[in-house]
Formats: sequence, C-alpha cells, structure tokens
Amino acid sequence: MQISNYITDLLYRYDCVILPKFGAFISKRIPAKLDSSQQVIVPPSKQIMFNEQITNNDGLLTNYIAVKEHINFEAANEVLENFIDDLRKEIAEHTYFNFPKIGNFSMNKEGKLLFVPNTERNYLKEAFGLSNVAAIEINRPPVKEVESAASLVSEDRENNSEKTTIPFGKYAASFALLLGIGGYVFWNQYKTNEAELYTETSRLVQEHIQEASFAIDIQNPLPSITLNVTDALPEKNEKFFHIIAGAFREEENADKLIRRLTRKGFAPAYLGTNKFGLHQVAYKSFTNKLEAVRFLAKIKREQNKSAWILTK
Repeated sequence: MQISNYITDLLYRYDCVILPKFGAFISKRIPAKLDSSQQVIVPPSKQIMFNEQITNNDGLLTNYIAVKEHINFEAANEVLENFIDDLRKEIAEHTYFNFPKIGNFSMNKEGKLLFVPNTERNYLKEAFGLSNVAAIEINRPPVKEVESAASLVSEDRENNSEKTTIPFGKYAASFALLLGIGGYVFWNQYKTNEAELYTETSRLVQEHIQEASFAIDIQNPLPSITLNVTDALPEKNEKFFHIIAGAFREEENADKLIRRLTRKGFAPAYLGTNKFGLHQVAYKSFTNKLEAVRFLAKIKREQNKSAWILTK
C-alpha cells in the first residue's frame, strides 16, 4: 500500500491533507515569476508546506484509502494509524523520512521536525504540463534621429536664396502694367463663369430633388426578424461552501445524524453521495467563504472537532 501516493492524489484536488495526530500538508498558490539568476520564467504552481498544529482527523484521507483499498472506514482508519506510527519510528531512528513526490522529513539536534518540499512536481492543475521558459534578452539597435521635413525644406530654401537673386527693380514698371491688364481680363472672365456655374448647379439640384421624391416607396422591404433573449445569469445566492458534520456508508446513519442535529436546533441538509459513495450531511451551507470559515471555527470549538468545509 502506498499511502504517499494517496496523499499525492489528494494534493492535486485539495488545499489541505491531514495526517491525524501528526500534522497536515498545506498548499499555497505561487504566481508565475522571473528567475533572474537562471534567466527563466517559472510557471505558476502550488507550494507544499507542513503544519504540525493541524492534527484533527477530517476523514478526507481515510475515506480515500477506504475507496482505493475497498475496505470500510474503520479498517482504513486503522491502516492510516499504523502508517503514522511507522512514520514516527522511522524519523526517530534515522532522523529522516522521504515522502516520494512530496518532500523529506528530518529531525534537527533540538528534536524539532523539519520539512523540505519537493519542488520538481507542480500540484497546480491549471499549470499541468507547463515548464520553465527561457527569458532571452532582446537587444535592439539604437534609433537614429531623423531630421524633420520642415527643417529640410527650410535649409533648401536658404541654399536657393543664396544662389539666385532676382533683379526686381529692373522689371517693376513692366510687371505692374501687365498685372493691371491681366487682372481686369481675369475678373470679367471669372464673373461670367461664376454665373454659368450657378445656373448649372441649380438645375442639377432640382433634378435630384425630383428624383428623390419618387424613391420613397420601397417595393421589396427587408424581412423582419425576431430575437429571443434568455437570461443565462447564474443564481446570485447559490451556496458553494458546506460545513460537513459527517459522511456515512449507510444512508440510514446519515438520517440519524440529521434527526439528532435537528433536535439540537440546527437546520442540517443532506448533500447526497460523493464520488466515494458516502452519504454527506452538512450543518449549514453558505454563499460566502469567510462566513463558512467562521461558522466552522465555532462548530469545532463547541460541537465537533472533526467538522470540515466542502466546496462544490
């Protein structure tokens, strides 16, 4: 039997896997980052940590062992307890224990338990199959300054003005006489063309107005269409977080727990069977995760230390 393999399977799906009376493996999401020392981009991942303070049996690992080994809950719990006893002995004798694909446990000189996670495996499902990507520096050539077109034109005019000089004084009288005669002839021609252009423009405008008056009646209009819009928004008050009071192989035991919790003043709910075939009963369900965590803390303190949160 490979208990470490079962723990590995659960770490892909859950954020916390508890070994009763020993501690808990907790996963923390790490975003993608740039490793400048190795010049690579590391994809997002889930970092595995260990907490000795969380030791209450939430039934998650025990249920999984029972399903995989085809045994009942009590037998699976006994198997798990024997594994933890052997784990403690191994660490005490050799001050070292290796969890394949998870990490290594060791004991320091002060007798404190240390855990070093295995960083070669990524437990984040969204990043499955992703590997490090080389971060190659891009060297761009320097941008040359381009002179503006205005400066080039100005420079060209200055050069031309230096090369040529027009003798205006020599031709001033002749130019004034020609300008007066040409202006008079141009003005008369301009007024004649303007009158003809105005007459032709008025005629074209009237023709377009008459044509437009007959274009209102459309013989073949476009067919009408009908759109049916359905409301596909999810329910705002849907409850995803359930405080589990117990999970049973027999439905009769789940019914007994519901009756017992009802007598205590709770409003329990039957959540059906999970993929392990266990009938689940919840103290209460919530839409807000923070409210669910607060209620769980109260239940653990006052009612049931083995209660846990199911997210679905």
